[in-house]
Order: sequence, then structure tokens, then C-alpha cells
Amino acid sequence: MNEHSTLLTDIHVEATYRLTEALIESEKRMRRRVECLSEVVFETDAEGRLVFLNKAWAHTLGHDVSVSLGTLLCDYVVQEDCALLARIVEAGATSVAARPAIRMRRADGGILCMEISISAPDGPGIVGSMRDVTTQRRNQQELEKLSLVASFTDNLVVITDGAGRFEWVNDAFVKRTGYTLQEVLGLKPGKVLQGPGTDTKVVASIGQKLRLGESFQAELLNYTKAGVAYWVEMHVTPIKNKTGVIERFVAVQSDITELKRTQRELKVAKEKAEAASQAKSDFLATMSHEIRTPMNGIIGMSSLLLDTALEPKQREMVDAVRHSGDALMTIIEDILDFSKIEARKLDLVEEAFRLDSVIGGVVDVLRHKAASRSLGLNVRISPEVPDSFLGDPGRLRQILMNLVGNGIKFTDEGNICIQAACTKGVTPGIVNLELSVADTGIGMSEEQQGLLFQPFMQVDSSTKRRFGGTGLGLAICKRLVELMGGNIGVESRRGAGSRFWVRLPLHVMEGHKRSAVPEPEKVVSTVPLMKPGGIKPRLLLVEDNEVNARMAMMLLEKNGYPGEVARDGEEAVERFASGVYDGILMDCHMPNMDGYEATCAIRQMEAGAGWRRPRCRIIAMTANVQAGERERCLAAGMDDYVSKPLRTKPLLEALGQIGVLALEAEPALVAA
Repeated sequence: MNEHSTLLTDIHVEATYRLTEALIESEKRMRRRVECLSEVVFETDAEGRLVFLNKAWAHTLGHDVSVSLGTLLCDYVVQEDCALLARIVEAGATSVAARPAIRMRRADGGILCMEISISAPDGPGIVGSMRDVTTQRRNQQELEKLSLVASFTDNLVVITDGAGRFEWVNDAFVKRTGYTLQEVLGLKPGKVLQGPGTDTKVVASIGQKLRLGESFQAELLNYTKAGVAYWVEMHVTPIKNKTGVIERFVAVQSDITELKRTQRELKVAKEKAEAASQAKSDFLATMSHEIRTPMNGIIGMSSLLLDTALEPKQREMVDAVRHSGDALMTIIEDILDFSKIEARKLDLVEEAFRLDSVIGGVVDVLRHKAASRSLGLNVRISPEVPDSFLGDPGRLRQILMNLVGNGIKFTDEGNICIQAACTKGVTPGIVNLELSVADTGIGMSEEQQGLLFQPFMQVDSSTKRRFGGTGLGLAICKRLVELMGGNIGVESRRGAGSRFWVRLPLHVMEGHKRSAVPEPEKVVSTVPLMKPGGIKPRLLLVEDNEVNARMAMMLLEKNGYPGEVARDGEEAVERFASGVYDGILMDCHMPNMDGYEATCAIRQMEAGAGWRRPRCRIIAMTANVQAGERERCLAAGMDDYVSKPLRTKPLLEALGQIGVLALEAEPALVAA
């Protein structure tokens, strides 16, 4: 071999060596890259035995690589999928795009869904890759099931990806909005559906919930493709994978457009009803004032006239006027009470009361009426009846007054008996109290009994009927009893009398004992207390009605109270500023400045700097007896409240406090 040949041989050997090293290094780099892949990479020989596996094999399936080499790939495939694997291997490179999936067993016995790709290189065996798509396939199956269910619902169903972009919508969504899936795919719902009327605060809240990955419920105004507004109530739920990462959101939306429209109509109707109720309440207050104001003059003046020297015939006529006024007031009270109940403006109070005191008060009032018809009026209270209850004694007294009054009216001879009994209630501390009023009067037929307790209905409405009345008394009793949670009924036979009964669930009050001897009636002094030095308390009467002003002044003078008159609120404030008054009788409804405004002005004057007189006691005189009137008077700064028509007893009780306050305040006045 010559030198030239030797040189060529050395160069060839050197090139071969370097090429071999390069190939070895390239193979090492390729293996390192393959080992870093998350997908399983494998290679088999001609017999199908595994000759190469990367680390992902152990990481994904849990099998040791060294142990698995030399085994068959189908040894790790679920038996039902072995035929599928054979077809995939046979298809070779043509299956790369198809990426079919087979089920393989993990070392721990679990089953994974592996998406497989096969290639057939030159030479024996195959090379392929696999990746775990178990979670994706499971989610896809769930999504397909959800889609199947959602396609049959009327609700709008929207599925978005983790970023909130449209992935799928059902047919109901397409039908309601006009948008197809292709039109909204990849867009966010807010960009497509929201419009000028959409509440931005609700949108911001929804965005925050989505970012936090929380389930939520919201109502939102959306718009169709044609620009028509519609309301939805949406329930949004995040779907998370095993690691807690949100993969998508599912929103189920109910179309509540009609519900919203109904709610708006109901709100408008409610506002109209409330306005009508308020108008009715205002009307009742006005009627009460307008009726009671002249009745105050009629009853008050007739009462004062009866206290003067009259001839027998004159006394008889004045007495008739007084009784007619009282009867008219009873009718007016019934009408106003019924109207208040109908307008739901009648409120019950809850206070402790003695039952025998309530019944005794009714008997005291009606005893003379019963005696005038030669009727007995008896009371029987069973021993098991508790002494005291919690409830509304005023309304209970009103019910008994009506029932006993009817008994007297419809009984010509015999007696009327008031009975009280009780049984234990289901709830501890509550008993079922039964009050009954039995008479020996004319009784009623079954047909007549059917007319009872209905407003404006009378047992005998003929022009020849013997007994008067509005037909409201028993209807009011029924409504009052029902407001108290009880019921009322009657037992009667024609010519054999009647028995009305009332059953009420009432709380029993402990510590209040029924007295065996009735308490004496409280006596109100008609002589006012004197201030030091024998000076009588000085009063200011504020009243715009001429007759009522004269009547009230006569009543004050009769009982020893000197006073002056102011015709409206403005005059009352002027007189108060320039004079010294211990008390003011303040009418509430007057022109120019009413009693509430005048009271506020007086209280502000007293609170001013330099005012050195004692606080003046202001007593409201009002013909408005609606619920809340007393509270309104007290809130304006008044100290007491008497209703019209003025009655001597309550008026003197209120005036008596003026004398007490005058005595208490005088030392401070002297010191000043």
C-alpha cells in the first residue's frame, strides 16, 4: 500500500469514527428528549415485544420499564380492546391523524384511556406514542350527557371554557336569543348578550364570582340578536378537574321576562292599592273629624244644659237630645270601626287585664238599661277561668257591649246571663276562653241566623221591624274576634231565646288575682288643685269651631278652671309667648296652623335660650280616632290626649295633671 492509499484509509477511518460518535451523540440527545416527553413513547420488534419505553410509561401506567421490556404491548390492554389494538397496528401510519383510544391497565389495577398513535418505520416492529386522555374523555362524555339532557329543556343552557368563552349552547338558547353556536363560539356572553339596560353592578358582581370560581345565582337583563330585551335568572356552576383547576362553567338560565312583567304590574297594583287605602284612611279621618266636631257640640251642650235648672218638660226634651246624640255616636262608631277594619287600619293592643274588670265594666254601663226593661243581668265566671289575660281589653269590652246590648234589645222579659269558661290550649300558657251571652228573648229561626255576622244585614229589614240598628254590630264583633284569632257563633230557636258565644285563645298572665270584691269606681275631683297662694291653674283653649269653643269653656268654668280662647294655631303661639299658661287644650285640626304645628312651635320656644317658665302641659283634643293618632300627638310634643265628643271624666283626669305639674314646677319658677 503506497503512502497515498494509506492516507486515504486513515482519513476514511477518522471520518467513520467521527460519524459514529456523532450518531451516538445524536441518539443520546434524542433519547434524552424522548425521556422528557409526557407522552409514552414505545417501540416493538417484529414479534410485537416491547424493546423501548420512555420514563412516561412508568409515570403514567405505573409499570417498571425494565420489567416491561420484552413483554407484549397487548398484555397491558383491556381484553375487550385487544382486537382494536390489532387493527390500529395493522393500519400503521394511516392512523396517525385518527388518534384512536384504547383502555389500558395500570399497575394498581386502575383503567386509563390512552390515545395512541402508531407509525411503521422501515424495518421490523412499530414505533408509537400514547397519552392519557382519561379525564378529557370522561369530561367529554359528561358534556355529551349534559348536552343531551339540556337539549330537551326549555331553560337556556350555556357551557363556557374556563375563561368564560362560549363552548356550547342548547336549542332553547338559540331559539330565545337568535344566536347560533357558530355565531357565539369563542366569544364571552357579556359581549354578545348585554345591552344598554343591563345592570352594570350585577355584571361586575358576576365577573367577580367567575374570577373566584364560585357558584352563584343572579338576575340579568339580556338582549336577543334582534335587540329585544329579556330577563333571565341564571344559576352558574364551575366544573373543576382533579387538581382544582376550572375547566368550564355551566350556566342554566330561566327566562323570567313574564315574571318580571307580572312583578312590575303587581308593584303598580300594590302602590295603587296602598294609595287607595291611604285615601280611604284619610277619608275616614276626615269623616271622623267632621262628624265628631258637631256631635261634640250636641252632646256637650246638652250635658251642660241638663246640669242647669230646667222645667220638667224642658228636661225631658234635652234628655231626649242627649240620648239621641249618644245613639247617633254609637252608629257613627260602628260605621267608622267597620271601615277601619275593611281598610285594615284597625290595630289591636296587647296589655294585661282582669276579665272580671272587663265584664264588670260592661255590666255597670248596661245595668240601668236592663233594669228599665225589668230584666235581670247576671254574671257567672267558672272557677277554672284564670284571673288575668294578655290581650285587648277595649275591643273585648266592645264585643261584650254589643252582645249584651243586643240581648237587652231583643228580650221583653226574663234575664240576660254573661258566662265565662275556659279549656287548656295546645300551647303552654294559652287557654281557650269562652264567653257567652244568653238571653230569654224572641230567638231566631235558622234562616235568620244565616243572616247574622254579615255587614249591613238585619234579621228583620222590613219597614215594620220593631228594632233599629245599622246591621254592623255583629259583623264588627266577628271581624274583631277573627283579628284576635278566635271565632264567634250563635245557638237560637224561635221564641226560646239566643246564646251567642265567643272563643278566644289568650295568654294567661300570672300574678294577677281576681278580686272577690269589685273595686270602687275611681272618683275624679271636679275641683282643680291650686298653685301656691290659692291661684288656680290658667288654661288656654285652642279651638276653631265656635260652638265647641263655647261648650268647652262652659265645661271648664263649671269645673273651676279659668281659661282663654285662641281660634287657631297661630293665635295660640302668640298668646303663649305673651302670657303665662299652665296648660293648653289643643285642637288638632285647624286652619292656618294646626295643633301639631302649634305644639312644635311652642316646644321650640320653650327650648330657646332665656326661657324661664316651667314646661306647659299640652292636651290634644281631636275628633280623629284613627289608629296612630295618639302616637302622632305625643310625637308632636303633646302630653295627653282626649277624644271628641268631650266627656267630663277623661277631660277632668287630664286637667287634674295640670294642677299636679303646677305644684311641682312652682318652686323652680319662684327660684328663677
